[in-house]
Amino acid sequence: MKIGAIIQARYDSTRLPGKVLLNLPFNENESILGHIIERLNKIKLLDEVIVATSKEQNDDIIEKHLIKKNVVCVRGDKNDVLDRFVVAIDANKLDVVIRITGDNPIVLVDVLEDAIKKHIQANVDYTRNVGLPYGTSFEIINSNVLKRISANKELVDADREHVTIYIKNNRKDFRILELEHNFEHTNFRFTIDYPTDYAAMNILFQHLSSLNYIYNIDTLLNFLKNNTWVQNINKTNYQKKQYKTLNDELNGAIELLDSLEFVRVVDLLNIKRRAN
Repeated sequence: MKIGAIIQARYDSTRLPGKVLLNLPFNENESILGHIIERLNKIKLLDEVIVATSKEQNDDIIEKHLIKKNVVCVRGDKNDVLDRFVVAIDANKLDVVIRITGDNPIVLVDVLEDAIKKHIQANVDYTRNVGLPYGTSFEIINSNVLKRISANKELVDADREHVTIYIKNNRKDFRILELEHNFEHTNFRFTIDYPTDYAAMNILFQHLSSLNYIYNIDTLLNFLKNNTWVQNINKTNYQKKQYKTLNDELNGAIELLDSLEFVRVVDLLNIKRRAN
């Protein structure tokens, strides 16, 4: 059985262009993407670490960056991320895939290793995590499942862009393992989407640098507990979500506006929701 981690990464970003190649922390010579690769290389169960980017000219810089690091890079359609995964699977003859995103520089090595073992032992199609802090999660999928989904002629654009959304929307057709993690809860965003996310992660990575990047979930949570002000830097940032229905999206809008204290707008939307 050949297991590979596929990191989906593009240079373009609406909110923070070129973020995957930004140094982290800013005064050291390692990129966000480089940190992810370095952590994944510590996992003994992984046979390959691959970056899947697009064929767009803007992403040439990612391929050049990876050539210097001697890391495998596959390229495909800008919007069809699922097809990029299939290209990577076929090119590297993978049986199992770990899906990682290039803007989440924290990789919990021990958690990921344990999840891979459980995925294989349970003989399932897909493994997801419940209860991990935002930006530290990952998914494990059997390659034949992704290839079968990709061949489905009835897929919509969202199915191809978000790789595993088809599995989540058709749960009865797949063997799914959900791993519950009971770590202490935190609202901190361990992801980089906005400039303020990058600022907050710079502070965290300055601390991790002093530890030679030897860390686990307790290391992260203890740092945040002892430096609560860091959590305020990016706490109002909003993460894009896929909503199934208008009502779900309305609930999401209410939750966001309520957190920003738009009280009268929230009251108005609540009235509209009850009317529907």
